[in-house]
Amino acid sequence: APWQVLGPQIARLSLGGPGAWAAIVVALGVGSIAGGIIGLRARPRYPLRLSLSFFVVVTPAMLALVAAHAPLWLILPLALIDGSSGTLFNTLWFTAVQSDVPAAELARVFSWDYFGTVAILPLGQALSGPVAAAVGPSTALYGSAALTAILFGLGLAAPAVRNFSPPAVAPAGSEASISPGAPGPASISGGG
Repeated sequence: APWQVLGPQIARLSLGGPGAWAAIVVALGVGSIAGGIIGLRARPRYPLRLSLSFFVVVTPAMLALVAAHAPLWLILPLALIDGSSGTLFNTLWFTAVQSDVPAAELARVFSWDYFGTVAILPLGQALSGPVAAAVGPSTALYGSAALTAILFGLGLAAPAVRNFSPPAVAPAGSEASISPGAPGPASISGGG
């Protein structure tokens, strides 16, 4: 949350203005698209370990670079990786949940998951301004970087998360990926 509140202010004052913030946001967006494309094919043995590892390192590093008023050319590659890791994590997370949660419970699990994801976001945004006013925007962003590393590190430290390995899945469209009783490619397209 502090990133969304303080990032534009730091970019305006120390990184070259609104164009710098626009470049960072574009890099995050392009990275997000790339992460989605990677997520279409990625089948890591330990998907949550892979994606959380990026969050433990890349996101705090990007926050710290912005807080340090680092040159834009140094921030942009991390923004690109951070954007891709976010989308890749979501893809792998949603796949993991769907592989381990019974279909009848998916809606409830995803509702609680999303609620937990966004419930404290307004609180963090509301506190960002007063904290930055008290300690300075850069110090607040450094604190956010440290907290991000700690929280994602705690998630990664949990054996159930770190060692989660989904069941083997056949590639989409292959005969092995079609469940028994489900219409096959021929019956969907009107053939056979």
